[in-house]
Formats: sequence, C-alpha cells, structure tokens
Amino acid sequence: MLLLLLRVARDRFALPARQVVEVLPDVALQSATGLGTGCAGLLAYRGGAVPVLDLGRRLAGRPCRRRLSTRLVLVRGEDEALWGLRAEGVTGTLRSRLTGREGGPLAGTVLTPEGAVRLLDLDSLLEGVGGAAAREVVGGRAT
Repeated sequence: MLLLLLRVARDRFALPARQVVEVLPDVALQSATGLGTGCAGLLAYRGGAVPVLDLGRRLAGRPCRRRLSTRLVLVRGEDEALWGLRAEGVTGTLRSRLTGREGGPLAGTVLTPEGAVRLLDLDSLLEGVGGAAAREVVGGRAT
C-alpha cells in the first residue's frame, strides 16, 4: 500500500495515497459559523468551498502550528466527499504493509526504519466533525 506521510506535533501519521486528491501549501481559510471545533475553516477550491479539519486539534489536542512546512491535504472519503486536512508537514511517501490494528481515527501502525507511523482511518477521523454547516458544504457545494 502506498502511503502519504504526515507530521502532527511530534508524531508521524500516514494516509492511503488513494484517498489523496492534492497537497497544497497552507493558506488563510475563510471562517464560517457552525463548522464545529474540529474544523479550521473553509478552503476556496476550484469554485467551491471545502471544510478543513485541523489534524492537530483532532489528534494532538491543540491546533497545528502554522509554519512554512504546513500543508493542506485534500482527500476524498468513501462517500466521495472532499475534505481538507491541515498537517504541520507532509514528509513523503512510503510503500508498506499494515502491521497492527487500532481503533477510532487510527487504523493501525506501520513500522519503518525511522520508527512507527500511525495509519489514519479517514472516515473515522471525519466522523462527527464539522457540524451541520460542514456537512452541507461537503454534501452540496464542494467539488
């Protein structure tokens, strides 16, 4: 399985590359009411609006530190909805196998020469995040 490697706080995470649409530099997001605590705002993208989840808030309990290395990773879930994920860095790709199974937003662990990488379960990660306003954006206006 090909994975995209992400950094949030001091931890390393990965997403299956098949779910990644595009990796963008971090930009200012539009604020919107009703997005919920997990959403950082809306990204204007190809004529639509994409809700962006802050992985720092969701996985580390604090917002991502915005640096030159911060990236927005556009992903599609199983329902084909487009979301953005803000990560403190995207460090590369890795071809590997899943070695352990976890629960919730963590699908398992991948062992690398540099240490363990936690594989994210995108649908669990997005479950219950964003509130009704984000679901409306994802369900109707985002492309």
